[in-house]
Amino acid sequence: MQGVEIAVSATKSKLPGYFGKMVLTGHESRLKEFSCSTDIAIALLASSTCGLSGLPFSFKDEDGVEQEVADGAFKNFMPAIDKHSVRVKPFCDGIDLLGFTGARSDVGPSEYVPGSFGVFPPPLTTPDFT
Repeated sequence: MQGVEIAVSATKSKLPGYFGKMVLTGHESRLKEFSCSTDIAIALLASSTCGLSGLPFSFKDEDGVEQEVADGAFKNFMPAIDKHSVRVKPFCDGIDLLGFTGARSDVGPSEYVPGSFGVFPPPLTTPDFT
């Protein structure tokens, strides 16, 4: 399948640790070779894995080499591949975290989503207004 690129942080390091290793030895990577739609779904899950949603995924790069991949924010908070990229802002805090990169999002939450939810998920008692 062609036409989809997913930005992730990746490392081939065999050092112990998960996210510390990603920060220390990781690099920005693009996943773009998929054999089926299931591979795309797994890559999307990996691209949003920052600890609470799971540990880094194992994924083969374009050369077939196994690497660990996780949330692209470990290396680039708002990656853009080209002028057609869709940039997603995950939170709507008053502090514009994305201002540090100079990038603006194309899509953002329609309801209040504080940045703390990235580290501490909301309690189960938080009402669902959908």
